[in-house]
Amino acid sequence: IGVNCFGTSSKYPTTILSLQTLPQLPGAEQLADNILGKSLYINWPMMHEAKVVAVSDEKCIVRSVKRKKKLKMHSAKDAQKWVEESELMSEIYEKGDGQPGSG
Repeated sequence: IGVNCFGTSSKYPTTILSLQTLPQLPGAEQLADNILGKSLYINWPMMHEAKVVAVSDEKCIVRSVKRKKKLKMHSAKDAQKWVEESELMSEIYEKGDGQPGSG
């Protein structure tokens, strides 16, 4: 398997770690109660503090509006777009976006 090394696949043998499968997360509606309004750190290794203002999944998006939860269900078209964008983001996190240090 080629590892993304400076925007191209590596040419030499690669060591691969196999991680355990993560448990299934609850849906956005259930997660929202626990994480909306909380601070967290993003963009490792150059960490930046961020505030969670919305949570989404393939079914809905839950936003914090004036300290109240606002739920909006996705239409079929929006749900498909969410899945496509989610898969693209997963691929970018896994393999990078072609820039050194992004994968």
